[in-house]
Amino acid sequence: MWCQDPFLSCLKAFGYSVVRLPGADLAPLQLLMRLGRDLERLGPVATVLVPGRHVPIPPVVHERPAPALSGQRTAALDGGLGLSLLAALVAGLGGKPAALHSLYNRAERVSFEFSEVTEDSVTLADLDQYLADARVNPRSRHVAALLDADDLYVTTAVVKSRSFGVVASDEEGLSVDLDLSALQASVGANIHVGGNGAG
Repeated sequence: MWCQDPFLSCLKAFGYSVVRLPGADLAPLQLLMRLGRDLERLGPVATVLVPGRHVPIPPVVHERPAPALSGQRTAALDGGLGLSLLAALVAGLGGKPAALHSLYNRAERVSFEFSEVTEDSVTLADLDQYLADARVNPRSRHVAALLDADDLYVTTAVVKSRSFGVVASDEEGLSVDLDLSALQASVGANIHVGGNGAG
């Protein structure tokens, strides 16, 4: 299956939102509030909405394979836009994106593919029961902010991709061959580069 738009639309089709700069602590059961156009993370829901007498915090199921997302590919993007996204990804992973444009100088279109996708999640029914039984922690410094928030959200699932693929094509739609050793040297040792969808 091919998605019609880049990352955002591709993941939204499956009910997910994109986090531009995710951290290792991003997980289900995070409480977020909307202030204008921004979402601000307040922390674990149980620190603000503490468990009530009858319902414990829902259990999180970790590392469940997400086959519906594994292998998904975005639509082909303009080469410049695609390389800008790739550079941001490489930088976010601790790599060095400076030489990417010279290595991909023949790329007119760029697509991305998600691989080895897993999901951490909670059951919505369990969360609903927890929230109905929970009480506001009066000692939380976020209580006043909650009253001012436009909307409140709780993350119910987080998907992670252990690797992603990049497909570059020229103006005729043919795949662009890359010097993988040069690409590896370019991005740095923090990121493994492989061919045929392996990296």
